[in-house]
Amino acid sequence: MLKHFIIFVFLLFIVHTPTTMNAEELDDIREEVFQFVKEAFEAQVSITEKPRRLHEIRDILSPFFAAERIEAFIEENVVKVEGGYVALGTDMPPLEVVPFFRYSEKTKLIKDNDVYYVIEYMESTDGPVHFDPHYEGIQVKKTETSYVIEKIWKEQLPDHVEQKIGIGENREQTNVKYVDNQLPFVVMVADIPKKLPLFSTFVPLIG
Repeated sequence: MLKHFIIFVFLLFIVHTPTTMNAEELDDIREEVFQFVKEAFEAQVSITEKPRRLHEIRDILSPFFAAERIEAFIEENVVKVEGGYVALGTDMPPLEVVPFFRYSEKTKLIKDNDVYYVIEYMESTDGPVHFDPHYEGIQVKKTETSYVIEKIWKEQLPDHVEQKIGIGENREQTNVKYVDNQLPFVVMVADIPKKLPLFSTFVPLIG
């Protein structure tokens, strides 16, 4: 009986012992997740290039975003124009666009089982579009074959995510300000390899 009990305890220990990853494995995961997020962002940017049918827009975004995020992106950013639908720049916050991460040491990756949080503290900016300091982030879930972006946070992180990155309850509240009727979406994509010019509000961003 004692022997069986020892075997049971040993098996229980194995099952409940968390797995650990070495630094190289962690770096590989970080690079893999960041590459996925970059490609997801580029997919959203591509919606500004030319008018498309709605099903084509959904097909472009579906490898990267949950269905709920795709429909929210379309509702927030896509309008009907001659020849189809296209994402237009506006003076409103692009709430359903992947944040303009720098993918540097300031970009944090937090793992919680099969869910990853990509978080970055955005410094204040000057110029035609002004941002107060704030956190932005996304929730990425691991799937059987890849990843999927489930949540996008542009103004304030949810409480459970703030706790994971150690933001205190008495933190200084920060907001995002958009001024001068410019295009925050254009500012976000300005530094990607394929440059996009600035246009006036409600003009398609043709790359």
